[in-house]
Amino acid sequence: MKSPLHQELEERFKGKKGSYILITCEEGFDGSLAVEMSYSSDDPVLASCLLSDAQAYLTDEIS
Repeated sequence: MKSPLHQELEERFKGKKGSYILITCEEGFDGSLAVEMSYSSDDPVLASCLLSDAQAYLTDEIS
């Protein structure tokens, strides 16, 4: 089930031209971290590049 924040942001992007990756993180009541991701693109190659770049950015931020 998507969080209200993720749903709201995803609705803002739906139907617009272009490609996007949306990653949201929220802390749970028990201290866990809920991470959600959605993406949209008319070009599968572009979507793959965006996903790879997003993963590399997050990996760099963590280390």
